[in-house]
Amino acid sequence: MVLEMHEHISHVCACRMGKVYTFLGVSVDVVQESYMPSRKRQAFKADITYLTASTLGFTFLADTSSAYREEDLVICNPPVPLPESHPSYSKLFC
Repeated sequence: MVLEMHEHISHVCACRMGKVYTFLGVSVDVVQESYMPSRKRQAFKADITYLTASTLGFTFLADTSSAYREEDLVICNPPVPLPESHPSYSKLFC
């Protein structure tokens, strides 16, 4: 994941650097706040994902506070372990 300060910058960097990464065989995608959860889920599966810190934070909060089924999670392999009390704690993600 590459965190940027503004959505516009993350989009521009993904477009510019994406050409190099794609040439090297690495998948690149960008996550924007306006994306639906299914689109965000697709973007998080890329090898390199550009997004803002706030988008990552709010997506993580949404995952950990409301996702009770594995397929509802947006972020695969969350960067911070879920609490043991979370219903999906014992499951593997994606």
